[in-house]
Amino acid sequence: MIECIEKGQAFSTFKLLIAAVVAIAMLTILLPIINQIGGIGQTNPNDEAARQINGVGPGEHRLTRSVNFSQETTLNARTIAAGSDKYSEDQVCVTKGEFDDTIFEEVEGRTVQYKGTGAQAVKLSIICDRGDLMQRAFEDNGLEETLGESRTFCSALEDKTGCSEGSKQTCCIVMIRKT
Repeated sequence: MIECIEKGQAFSTFKLLIAAVVAIAMLTILLPIINQIGGIGQTNPNDEAARQINGVGPGEHRLTRSVNFSQETTLNARTIAAGSDKYSEDQVCVTKGEFDDTIFEEVEGRTVQYKGTGAQAVKLSIICDRGDLMQRAFEDNGLEETLGESRTFCSALEDKTGCSEGSKQTCCIVMIRKT
């Protein structure tokens, strides 16, 4: 049995317990609201793609950490290329990857705009190689089955990107993946 030496000791413990319960309840309510706004420590998709694309070697695949798309966020080939040390705008193709047209809208490999409501956490898949070796790079990295449609999409944009199948120019394909 617990023995209280001074009057009111048990009451102060009870007050501390109530304060902890109230704090947990407030966090439960506030965290989803904060995540809806854009989250804490979340990375901009264009910045993360530009940062990662510099380190991707020929035929190499890189999967980024989680990034957040909020309403009207656009993944942009020009912005990624501008943040890159190695590639120009015509060497970067962006696609909706594993998502359908209701959530992300593609425009000629140049932009992908998020059309959803609320925040959408995703990862970006980045692969770089010469246009004529891109299919092999997808196959070697086990991406052809799940993301081969993105490669085909970028290959068909011959006059817009350097990713056409016969091209000797290096290009990078940035694809949106589910987390």
